[in-house]
Amino acid sequence: MSNKRKDSKGRVLKKGESERSNGSYMYRYTDLDGTRKTIYAQNLNELREQEKLIQRDIDDGIGYKAGAVTFNEYFEKYLELKGSISPSTKRNYKRSWENYIKNTRFGNMTLKDITKSDVILLLKSMSEKGLGKPSINTIVAGVLSPCMKMAVEDNIIRSNPCINCRKEIRGEDTEPEDVLTMVQQDNFLTYIKNSKYAYYYPLFVFMLETALRVGEVCGLTWDDVDLEHGFVNITHQLQYNNVGKDACQYQILTPKSKSGVRNVPLSNAARDALMEQMKNQIEMDKKTEIEIDGYKDFVFSNRQNKPFITQTIGRILNRIVDDYNSDIKKFGGTIEPLPHIHPHGRVIIGTS
Repeated sequence: MSNKRKDSKGRVLKKGESERSNGSYMYRYTDLDGTRKTIYAQNLNELREQEKLIQRDIDDGIGYKAGAVTFNEYFEKYLELKGSISPSTKRNYKRSWENYIKNTRFGNMTLKDITKSDVILLLKSMSEKGLGKPSINTIVAGVLSPCMKMAVEDNIIRSNPCINCRKEIRGEDTEPEDVLTMVQQDNFLTYIKNSKYAYYYPLFVFMLETALRVGEVCGLTWDDVDLEHGFVNITHQLQYNNVGKDACQYQILTPKSKSGVRNVPLSNAARDALMEQMKNQIEMDKKTEIEIDGYKDFVFSNRQNKPFITQTIGRILNRIVDDYNSDIKKFGGTIEPLPHIHPHGRVIIGTS
């Protein structure tokens, strides 16, 4: 006589399976952490599909308890262990997490429950808040995807739900690219040269001509400039970062890769801009006296004889663009307005 357990339909039940009084089914098992767990299903076929997934996780060493950690909790661990990125990049990633993820449903979800659709919903919510595609892409590439990749490598989740999510975000960019056409470039520089912003004319000519990163421009010293041979030597950036509660300081950062150290040739316009800047510093006594991590005598200085920082250049750009667009609207004509220009990257010259 057989001792095999069967359900009400005569089907043999496996170890851990049982039929409930209401006709549904349940399965009891012990996970990798030694904890007894129970799952439920409306029918036996559905239950056994869940059993397969559970057994697969057990076979692959994917634990339930580890998967119960939230994204927020795991991201803090990820950031702590991430030693291959610069301190400023780490601060930017943390700021993005605090501003767009930490206080959301997604941030408080357990890793094992996060699906691709959850990631897409998070990205769409960022877009609805006015965040542009470039910024969203940065958050996916720097915050979301590498954190989930580490969770896969830790055998906490089976696959990275962030893969191929960015292409699901449609619609117009809310942040136009930092591109000026040749006509806009000429109009932009002519306006600066003949306005109250003339002090900044050499700075923006140099930026447009070299397409250096703003931090590289801010950190440029006269020792980096070779006017005779027509190039500047790029070895570092200057940034102004938070270093604690209500405290900021200048910091010199070196390039992340060997390719970041390079000689950049000077066009005639860029060379002329540097010569004009040198003349202005002498005539206006605007030579920088501050020394930062061994670097001094910075090329571009503000009215307080301190080197420019990215944040200040951003505010100046905003004022110039706003005044320019206001003036062309006031006086009429066919001149096209300037786009918003982001100071965090490069100011790029277009071809049309």
